[in-house]
Amino acid sequence: MKATWALRIDRAALPALGACRLVPGVEVAEVEGGLWLRGVDLPDADRLKFLALPDAVRFDIGPDGALRPEGNLLSAGTLPAAKWIALRDAVPVELPVSAFSGTRLRPATLRCERSDVEATPNAALLSWADWSRYAVAAPRVRLERWRFARDGGDRVLVCGTPLPPLPSAPYVEQDGIALPAGWRLIPRLPSAAVARLLDLAPGDVALFAPDGAWERLRGEDFAAASRAAIRLSGDPAVGREEGR
Repeated sequence: MKATWALRIDRAALPALGACRLVPGVEVAEVEGGLWLRGVDLPDADRLKFLALPDAVRFDIGPDGALRPEGNLLSAGTLPAAKWIALRDAVPVELPVSAFSGTRLRPATLRCERSDVEATPNAALLSWADWSRYAVAAPRVRLERWRFARDGGDRVLVCGTPLPPLPSAPYVEQDGIALPAGWRLIPRLPSAAVARLLDLAPGDVALFAPDGAWERLRGEDFAAASRAAIRLSGDPAVGREEGR
């Protein structure tokens, strides 16, 4: 089998593999008390099952057979020489109830790291004062490019391209996942899969910080950019200026 990924887990996590045993094309080997898994590209739903295994460490396998920790360009050796068997043969169909005692699946932890892939920012986090002053004077045809959501304080997220020419923190948003420009999520999953993992509703945006913390902006919090919408967002100064 020409595997494209590998996963290292603790031997004690074997019972947790019961939820994964029927995923086709996955093999397992035991090496020095630990377990290694290997396989080919998986659908998002199956990939999430493996990433949720306790203390899982994932590796990409290059064309040369080198192991690379996910998100890392440096090699970490190769797969250990071992006897590989199909996962469905290694995990019993039914496990005794006692085998699950104390075993609790933990969801994969999302974190951010620097990325060398360039993407055009299509969202920006900026101050409400800057945004409201700019929007009052901007032509309507320009405002129609954007939607915005205010956090109740001095921050506002503006989505659309090109972004307004204001001091801001640029973001790249896709499928509701907004990451600081120049950053990516680890594990590397399609943005639509991350949106499902975070249980985002249509129109919601998960706004990530570089440390991996995130906050949800609900779809109903966004409004199409217009002078009236900005006035209704609660800045009396904007209303006075617009009425001149």
